Amino acid sequence: CALKQNYSVVGRVVDAGAGAYRVEYELCDVPKGERLLGLAMTARGNAMRDVAHQMADAIYSWLVAPRICASPVSVEASLVLASYLVSVLMAASAAL
Repeated sequence: CALKQNYSVVGRVVDAGAGAYRVEYELCDVPKGERLLGLAMTARGNAMRDVAHQMADAIYSWLVAPRICASPVSVEASLVLASYLVSVLMAASAAL
């Protein structure tokens, strides 16, 4: 099944102990099958919203960097991504 998307973000949230969580994620170029960005952050459960916004900012910055300007991502797409990441991280932290 083809994704028909240029980029994909995959990641996971793991318990880091003492009320903290480690969030690991990667931005991938789907057509090329390449990892473009990979980062990890550790934060307390009540800071997951901030982590999601930092993730979205890093991804947005990478996608609109001059090296990929042929297909810039809109601010609206970045806000949708941030909103999605917030909901995923909040659900993941609630499940842990």
